[in-house]
Amino acid sequence: MKMGILDMWKRHRLASQLHDPDPRIRIEAVEGIAEIGGSGMIDLLLNALHEPSNKGLVQARIIAALGFLRSREAIPLLLRILTDMNDSSTVVRKRAAEALGDIGDAEAVRPMMQLLCDGEQRDRIDEELAARIRSSLLEIGGRNHHPFLEALNSSDTCIRIEAIRVLGDLGRSDLIPHLRDALADRHYMIRIGAAAALGRIGGAGEIEALSSAMKDVNRDVRDAAKHAILEIRRRFQEANPPTGGGYENGGETKS
Repeated sequence: MKMGILDMWKRHRLASQLHDPDPRIRIEAVEGIAEIGGSGMIDLLLNALHEPSNKGLVQARIIAALGFLRSREAIPLLLRILTDMNDSSTVVRKRAAEALGDIGDAEAVRPMMQLLCDGEQRDRIDEELAARIRSSLLEIGGRNHHPFLEALNSSDTCIRIEAIRVLGDLGRSDLIPHLRDALADRHYMIRIGAAAALGRIGGAGEIEALSSAMKDVNRDVRDAAKHAILEIRRRFQEANPPTGGGYENGGETKS
């Protein structure tokens, strides 16, 4: 009972500090709330994120705390912040991208890929933010790769390119059949991505498919397939080094 009362008092104190005029006190409160966790604490953070006074560093710390707590409830709000080109600072948008990766829910996959692919928004995303978004997509893919497999069927070429990037970087052998199928994609960039991925994680069983890709109409696809085959053979040779065959000392048989 005593611990329960103490815990309630601590939560009440932190909730009050979230409204302190000193941003440093509010940041300390956010970090304390993240340590406690729980649905009640998440609600406090979500409400604080809506406060107009919590901008800049305070807002970034709240977003990081929501990511740390893996708050699925925060996903819609984090996506709005990530896609907000006007009110959200670049730093805050980067924290939102990271938090979505920390949460790791598939709900964020398509909106994040769409942000990378939408022409108007893409032109306003710097390279670092794009890298953060892709890093978070890869983190989500490590927990659930199915949204990226579904994206390979998208009519949007850019979406398929982002999907093959993640699937290739996951390095999972169970994805090899899907990567092999992607060698027949109608867009050469997806075929290049598939060939490169097979070169990184494929084995001797992929040589035949890659050999066929070496006859592709696109030169870059042919080059990617050739490089992939060489990479697979290099790994095989490293795993199976030639034995000495009884020859030592410059090739002479030791007596």
